[in-house]
Amino acid sequence: MNDSEINRQMLVLARESRGLTQQELAQAITVKQGYISKIEGGLLNVSDEYLVKIAEVLEYPKEFFFQPDEVRGVGSACNYHRKRESLTLRNWHKITARLNILRLHISKLLRGVDTEHENDFYYLDSDEYKPEQVARLIRKYWKIPSGPIANLIAEIENAGAVVYLLPFGTDKLDAISQSVPGMPPLFLVNSEIPGDRCRFTLAHELGHIIMHNNAHNENMEAEADRFAAEFLMPAKDIADDLASINITKAANLKPYWKVSIASLIRRAKDLKKINADQYVNLFKQLSYYGYRKNEPVKIPLEQPTVLKDTIQVYLSDYGYDIAALAKFLNLYENEAQKEFVPTIGGIPFLRVV
Repeated sequence: MNDSEINRQMLVLARESRGLTQQELAQAITVKQGYISKIEGGLLNVSDEYLVKIAEVLEYPKEFFFQPDEVRGVGSACNYHRKRESLTLRNWHKITARLNILRLHISKLLRGVDTEHENDFYYLDSDEYKPEQVARLIRKYWKIPSGPIANLIAEIENAGAVVYLLPFGTDKLDAISQSVPGMPPLFLVNSEIPGDRCRFTLAHELGHIIMHNNAHNENMEAEADRFAAEFLMPAKDIADDLASINITKAANLKPYWKVSIASLIRRAKDLKKINADQYVNLFKQLSYYGYRKNEPVKIPLEQPTVLKDTIQVYLSDYGYDIAALAKFLNLYENEAQKEFVPTIGGIPFLRVV
């Protein structure tokens, strides 16, 4: 029986992406947990027999486990996230594993295509600039006109980033972003959240990537929120709209600014258009009408295009079929189809060769 020296980090990624613990994987392949623990800890090579079993259980080809890439783990300086405290550790590991695997795939895909984008990412540390200043500068650098941003995902991708929508299976996490040297910034967003929340979440994550690439402090979350508010609702453009605001007026403003009623009320308070008592009263009204969880006036979820367009280059221009794409990405065909093949009217877009 031969042993294989796999990349142990790929085993951790594969296991966590399927939501399994070491114990659960060990039980599935009929070994003790210590065997899996030693492999993942770099103390033991995996036998070829058990590598086949692991690949079957985790539904990744054996080649996946030999990829030399580095994993960016939880707590890394390049990871930012917007989550609620009740998110389970298992779900957190599953989603961050998906982010890392997606980064590996995007890295491979983008190396094979020529990409152009009109704008670039600028990194302006919050130690040197106020979040509101950063938001105004980015809007200026990206040539975003006054008023609401028509399509936030398009603006972010037009600066070279990649946005990917994925159902997280939980409402406890909105998004996670990652900035790694040599790679475009990556934003993984929960596709199950409302469109207005998605926009604020993305702007929040954008603030992290731009302001906290090198600087980290205890006020990062508040700074990212301040950036997002000014980026989506510039004070000079929205101030007059927020005068004498009430729930009805906020609901009417929502489709124009494409942010939530709650965000508009908070913005009115920040810009001193309402006082603290009025702010509290308006939020009581939101709770009374059930709008804290389910606001009226739905904002459509914006759709990213960079990854879809890249995949279409491989399928239409390079002559790849599903089998070739799956092999290139170290996936099984069914997963490559589900994750990456764009559809037109529900039918996979494939090149016939």
